[in-house]
Amino acid sequence: MVSSHRKPVKERALSKSNQARSVGKKKKQHVKASYASEDEDTTFTPEWNDCCRNITDALRCYKKLWKDTRLRDKFLNQHKMSPEQGRCRGLALDGRVANILKVSGKWVNTIKQIGCLPGVKISDEYH
Repeated sequence: MVSSHRKPVKERALSKSNQARSVGKKKKQHVKASYASEDEDTTFTPEWNDCCRNITDALRCYKKLWKDTRLRDKFLNQHKMSPEQGRCRGLALDGRVANILKVSGKWVNTIKQIGCLPGVKISDEYH
């Protein structure tokens, strides 16, 4: 009896049949964008660095509050918020944690604006 599953093969040069299959396919390339070209001045001002630090602090605080219910309750008590404002059920958790950040004063970039945000550059990644 012949098995229908192929055995795993270590990576080697592609056989002719595999080369023919991969001819029409494009490989994915990751391109990293840079903030400014070499001609432009790439130094950041102290205000920009402060904004960047505030953004990372706010994100760190948001992640901690999102994961830890005890810390969330502690923030609610510190800022005298009602229990209804801090209750987290289902998908409302993101909004509740964001509300806690707004009340505690850690909310950043609150104005609607088009264009550059202070403290954020093109290649920044936030997870």
